Amino acid sequence: MDKALTDPSIIHQIDANSVQEIINNRNNEDKVDLSQLESNCFLENFYWNFIKTRDTNTWDEIVLFTLLVNRKFTRGFTYSFFDDLLEDQQSKEKFSKLFDFLLSTYQDCENITDCTTVVIFLTHCYESLYNNVVRDNCLKAVSLPLYFALSPNRLKMELSRDKRLAKSWTRLQSKAQDESIKPAKTFLPTLIKQFLGTISNQTDDDPLTNEYTVRVMEFLATLLSQSATRKFLRVLLDDQHLLTHLDDFSNEPYKALIQQLMSYQVDERTGHSSDIMDLHSIKLHSLQRVAFQHFTQPLEQLSMANMKSLSTRSNLETWFNKLELYQLTDLCKKLDLLHDDTTHSSKPFLIKLLVATYAKPDQHAPDSTLPTQTHLWNNVPTTYDGKSYPLWKNTLQYVCMQDYLTRVYQHDRMEQLSQLRRRIENVIISLNPRVNPATNVTKFTNTHVDAMPCNDFKMLHMSDLRMGELVPSSVQAQYTVEGIWESCQVALVTVNTSLRVNQQPDLKLPFCERYGVETIRIARVVRTQDESGTLTTLKNDMMDFEISDTNRKLILELDPHQFILDGSEIYESVNLCIKIPNEWILPPSANLFSAPSWLRDVYLGFGQEMGEPDDSQQDVEMTIPSDANANLNQHLTSSQLQIISECCGKNGLHVIKGLPGTGKSTLVCEIAHLLLDRVLIIVPDDDDCLESILKIFDHSHDDDVVCLPISEEDRQSDLISNYTAHGRLQFKLQDRLDLLQKVNQLANEMKASQYVGVGCEGAQYFYTSFIKNRSNGQPEILQLFEKLSKYRPYEMIRTDKDRQTLVLQQSRIVIATCSRARRLTTLEMNQFGTIIVDNADGVGQRDTLFPDKVNRVILIGDEKSHSLFTNSTLSHFCHADHTLFHRACQLQLSRNVHELTDSTIEENANQHFPGFKYHSQCVHVESYLGTENLKVGQDAINIGEAEYLVAVYMYMRLTGYRSDQICILSPNASQCELIRQIINRRCVGVTFEMDASPRVKCLYQATSFEYGLVSLVDSYHQLGHVNKVLTRRCKGLFVFCNVNRYVNLPQLNKLWRSVFSNGDTLLQLSDGPISDVKEMGNKVHGMLVGNN
Repeated sequence: MDKALTDPSIIHQIDANSVQEIINNRNNEDKVDLSQLESNCFLENFYWNFIKTRDTNTWDEIVLFTLLVNRKFTRGFTYSFFDDLLEDQQSKEKFSKLFDFLLSTYQDCENITDCTTVVIFLTHCYESLYNNVVRDNCLKAVSLPLYFALSPNRLKMELSRDKRLAKSWTRLQSKAQDESIKPAKTFLPTLIKQFLGTISNQTDDDPLTNEYTVRVMEFLATLLSQSATRKFLRVLLDDQHLLTHLDDFSNEPYKALIQQLMSYQVDERTGHSSDIMDLHSIKLHSLQRVAFQHFTQPLEQLSMANMKSLSTRSNLETWFNKLELYQLTDLCKKLDLLHDDTTHSSKPFLIKLLVATYAKPDQHAPDSTLPTQTHLWNNVPTTYDGKSYPLWKNTLQYVCMQDYLTRVYQHDRMEQLSQLRRRIENVIISLNPRVNPATNVTKFTNTHVDAMPCNDFKMLHMSDLRMGELVPSSVQAQYTVEGIWESCQVALVTVNTSLRVNQQPDLKLPFCERYGVETIRIARVVRTQDESGTLTTLKNDMMDFEISDTNRKLILELDPHQFILDGSEIYESVNLCIKIPNEWILPPSANLFSAPSWLRDVYLGFGQEMGEPDDSQQDVEMTIPSDANANLNQHLTSSQLQIISECCGKNGLHVIKGLPGTGKSTLVCEIAHLLLDRVLIIVPDDDDCLESILKIFDHSHDDDVVCLPISEEDRQSDLISNYTAHGRLQFKLQDRLDLLQKVNQLANEMKASQYVGVGCEGAQYFYTSFIKNRSNGQPEILQLFEKLSKYRPYEMIRTDKDRQTLVLQQSRIVIATCSRARRLTTLEMNQFGTIIVDNADGVGQRDTLFPDKVNRVILIGDEKSHSLFTNSTLSHFCHADHTLFHRACQLQLSRNVHELTDSTIEENANQHFPGFKYHSQCVHVESYLGTENLKVGQDAINIGEAEYLVAVYMYMRLTGYRSDQICILSPNASQCELIRQIINRRCVGVTFEMDASPRVKCLYQATSFEYGLVSLVDSYHQLGHVNKVLTRRCKGLFVFCNVNRYVNLPQLNKLWRSVFSNGDTLLQLSDGPISDVKEMGNKVHGMLVGNN
């Protein structure tokens, strides 16, 4: 390829001949590397301008445009791409013309590869309806003109149901020959007809055809999953009998997804579900009437059958098989299932059509909700590579509450399964299984803290079936192990590898084939006992007494559904137990509770945008105490004070938007203090988020605050430990002892020795007998005994566990991470009148499902920030990181949307930064030791950036900056680990080596920090997180990268120039510039020598 096509410095010099070369070879990867073009922003920097300046464009030029856009979405630019591309009026007008041209000329395309490219592009467009230009153009193609393709009888039936629709149709008929509605009339009917013809003649040998059919299925699923696009399309697909044609389609997951979306019977305008049984009964009655009137002899039994037998698939097939082909055709036409001019020579097709229309869905045996090896490796894609997956996608609006809860559940389950998959893979790789050639038995050559070999399976108990049960309620079994586990879940794995001792696994094979993983089943540990049956725990196992045997019996509760499906053979072959955190396995009914009625339209995305009033969001009496103004933080801005007043004065949904560093966490604390009801504050699963909000509460010395961290077993910071239920209990008990000491001193002074050394109850008697009538209203003494009366219940409760439960119940403000909030029961959640979600841009949809009794919800976050899920496929392909907060901002789902500004904080540019000339700077890093980026697995690392960053960190520490002020960020875990290793190596023997280590995190984990040191490496696929870091309000920000890679990117251009306005790419210290990493290292070395 010509150098002009790959060199970003001369990308603007490409001529028309080079463009034509790209267009002609767009599908030939050997001649045109589209990935390289996309990386150099060929679309934004050149091709889009080339398209705009031409009066007319050819089909090949437009297809290349769609191909480049698809590449952008493959790299994860799902939210800001169209906003950046369609900024000016010329771009908006050109996109409209391009879209209409694409729809009108699609039917003339005979190249199936180009058809697939266009379908993928349209899928991305219909997933980007938040952009006004894209939405206006896309909705035209799924509007009322689709009814021109309906059969006359079906059209008459649909118009009779809605008088307003009939009036609109009458007006539309006068424009039937208008060219402006031609794309809407012809595109989707042509696409559906072409698709149905393709799947009827499809063979598994043609990969291009298979890719086309899968992409069309994805496109149709995208349209059916959004209320704004499914209303007219669903009627057309039903009239074209799509589900009947899909019976022979080989892709079962996609077929099941389409069937589920087609089955929702709802009013698309409001999302209200229709009564499915009533609709089904009406259809059966119409079938019986037609059979009785016109087919009395062959369908006599059908016309007289009851509803139960009439809904049975086998009965319907038997009755319809009695009819001849011409009778079946006549029956279908009378039932409005076929056009009057339609003839079908296939009797099986007509029978399938009738049965699919009138039979109830098959009742399958209950399946297990716990994952197996099929769920983990066949249904959980881990990396987004641009392929299509039969997965549920998040959209701006949802069809109904069942649809919303289904997608939330599926995405959360997929995220947890991806974590479980990585855990099992890492453990098995660490154990290094190898086969013994002599015995042909798999042995594990290494050990792992979260895994134990197991054997000797034995069934212990299976409960009897009760009336109406298909599976037993409980199945218990035991294995022989050598360790002790308590109250956890385990993965029972069968590993039967063929790898010998010195043989390396073939990395090209799938993981299960590579290491011989045959089965995986999930179970729960009930207890561990020794050979004699004595209960063994971790506590008594460490005591000094003899253990009868080193082997233990691990008693497990198996999944009854899976056990009935499997039998005992699979469990007898299990040879490995892997420990799993309890929160990784989602309970089957965790999300299936009823949402607040006033939040229902908000969840579905109808809300205020549909113009429907929300009666529950009426103004209520102010709940702010009368002396609230005196208690407010005096440093609050006018914007914050106004938002606090509105949030505390109104029930309903409040959405607060603000950039990082504008005081959102301070706002959360002030609102929680002022409200009189119990408040639950939900934060993302990040200790930094939890600590940042606890620091504010800690300054106010509020004793009514309790936090629920990610896990009580993990090591927490002192601040988090002090605010857990255990920490609050210890504080209260110590405070009680201090107060009783004061009571003892007071009793000695008043010569009431009989009350010395008593508890809270005795102190109350002492107050009644000696103090009540003599205190003269002294507030200190009254407050002392009042606090002691509150501690009285803790003396009556004996166990620490029950005392901690009481602490949690009595706390007015509870701060919980997402994973801990999920474990709260519905009864516990209903005790909170207000729920505040801090950093709501990083909280998934499942964690914003609230209980019935909540009357105020406050979402606070950054609208421009999107958090990545651990599973990148869910983030990019399914848009699972598109949260309720973002939808509320984009659709204006609440009347109470507040913009948080910060006008009182002085600009960083006017502040003094010891040791540096600028408060923010982008530092150019050349290749280090002849290399730039190296590959470690799937991650890229840059040694030069890491060395430079660590040298600046050491310089800052020697200049006087504290380690807790500095946060080090990088795009991936491998670069983070490299930076940690360099810090540990460089800081040996340094005066500050014993201080707390700096925070080293990935970009998507960035929270609040004072000074940021960022290593970008190759962050092209994480530009959203780079934007988030650049917009964060902080005292100092230094970014280390190859400036040439980022300075011209359209996604960063404006922000980059505004943050790094000085334009200097050499690190500017207070005593002069630094040219490269070696000079910075020499400077730090000189400072260290001077200090010594």
